[in-house]
Amino acid sequence: GVPVGAAGVLAALSFTSDVHATAALIAVPEVVAELLKATTLGTDSTVFQTCTALGNIADSYKNRATLCVHRVFFYMTHVILGGLACECKEAAVRVAQLIATLADESRISTGDVSPRAFERTFPECAVAMAGCKPAHQQYEGVAVLHLLSEQQGLRDKLLQVDGLVEALRQVVLTENNENDSASEVGVTDHRRPPAGFTAVELACAALENLGLSERKPESKIESS
Repeated sequence: GVPVGAAGVLAALSFTSDVHATAALIAVPEVVAELLKATTLGTDSTVFQTCTALGNIADSYKNRATLCVHRVFFYMTHVILGGLACECKEAAVRVAQLIATLADESRISTGDVSPRAFERTFPECAVAMAGCKPAHQQYEGVAVLHLLSEQQGLRDKLLQVDGLVEALRQVVLTENNENDSASEVGVTDHRRPPAGFTAVELACAALENLGLSERKPESKIESS
């Protein structure tokens, strides 16, 4: 069923059309944490409703940036990889596509979303995020690419994604020491990236999972 907290959040979001009220609501870490819990604990109906709400929230640059800080991009991975209905996965991909426009908006002055943004596949969204300049945004992209690379059945397809390997190698060169501790929102479980590992370490581990050798970090992440 719907977690009580998430039900309250979804109700609050549905009853407000004030963009400032919505922005203030999602700025509270516990609020977004309830929505993320709903994507991992809820039924197909709940997950679809939650992802649809997140997609509606991601209607501005500010909200997309806030959702990224709260790990929403990373958590969409579990909806997409999980055994949920296709409509849930499609709604999650749309959320990821919207958040991934942060990579475009870092290079352009407008916050408008180009229709081409919705042509990106989920791995392409992660590649775009891995190319972001803000360290925490780049970390989200790398964390997703690492998680995808852990899935043996996806590795050949990932190697065919344009720019993926180059993006991971570029992260290694940036020496990005961002880790997940800076953006924790209260959802603590096995779905998070390995605690304490940096973007560089995750990028190295992803490259190793894909059968590519790169400078290895001192702390090695065990591959599943």
